[in-house]
Amino acid sequence: MKYPISFKHNIKMTTNRCTVCSKFIGIFDVVFLSVGATQDYASKDIVDLSGTSVLFDLSWEGTATHQGCGYNVVADTEDDGQCTFQFCSTVCLRRFLNSCVDELENKIHAQKNKDIGGGTHIRPLSNTKNP
Repeated sequence: MKYPISFKHNIKMTTNRCTVCSKFIGIFDVVFLSVGATQDYASKDIVDLSGTSVLFDLSWEGTATHQGCGYNVVADTEDDGQCTFQFCSTVCLRRFLNSCVDELENKIHAQKNKDIGGGTHIRPLSNTKNP
């Protein structure tokens, strides 16, 4: 991959293609990483950053209607809608990102297991130790 990723000029971001492998993605069984800033309140012609928070979510939409799960990686940020994670090395950064994905996978497996009636043929993933 080439960084930074340009959403404006990257065809993969606008045509239901996987960001990494370019595989076509349908409307179901899709994983999302959502980042940005959200604002609770905005008035016309007024710039006000109070009430702005960070959006960093991982989620999944399943193959069945109303099937899906996800979680907020970041909560309770400062009012300016920014946050910074600090790591001592790329090893710890990778551990953090892997633990985020592991958490989503555990939620997906739990959702799928629940949807099939508690069957035992879906093996939940083991929890990754947080850095």
